[in-house]
Amino acid sequence: MSRLSLNASAYIRLQAQVTLSGTFNHTLHSRDSGRSVAAQVEIEQCTAGITVMVRICGTRNTSVTLDKHRKNNATRVASFIEGIANGRSPTGVPDVDEHEAVSDIEATLRLAIRRGRGIYHLIADELEPSLQIQRNPRRGYIATLELDDAGYLFTLPADNQRAHAILADYLNQFLQGYRNSLAAAA
Repeated sequence: MSRLSLNASAYIRLQAQVTLSGTFNHTLHSRDSGRSVAAQVEIEQCTAGITVMVRICGTRNTSVTLDKHRKNNATRVASFIEGIANGRSPTGVPDVDEHEAVSDIEATLRLAIRRGRGIYHLIADELEPSLQIQRNPRRGYIATLELDDAGYLFTLPADNQRAHAILADYLNQFLQGYRNSLAAAA
């Protein structure tokens, strides 16, 4: 079986893509058999890192978190994509403890805002709130945080960075209020 790889233009595009949030399409080719495979790469920019999720042939394969300040992230993402396409674990992607650069909550909140729709289940210590988000016809987003019988409905601005900051703050306030009410009831 011949090895699948990205071409030179894909490497050049990845240089820019690792600095953006979005979904990007690439095609891997084998040199000797002429076979090709489609890959969809979803990159999310977070505070200290980037999350990269790869789908090969429409199936979500795996994701990785990388330190966003590394100069060689495009090469590392290319290695990650090629490793998945060729059925092997890419070595050196990520480095030890690099996955801690982005919390699961931050990655999920940023993904929810970028997609602008859906229901997302979060894990915040011992609590498991859900976030429902949809685009507001008047710009921005309408979001609801729910946990047991408690809920909080609010709007967010259209600017994704501001929306994430406000959403993260509201989530923290919502969870603190929930914890305070549990303590008062005990």
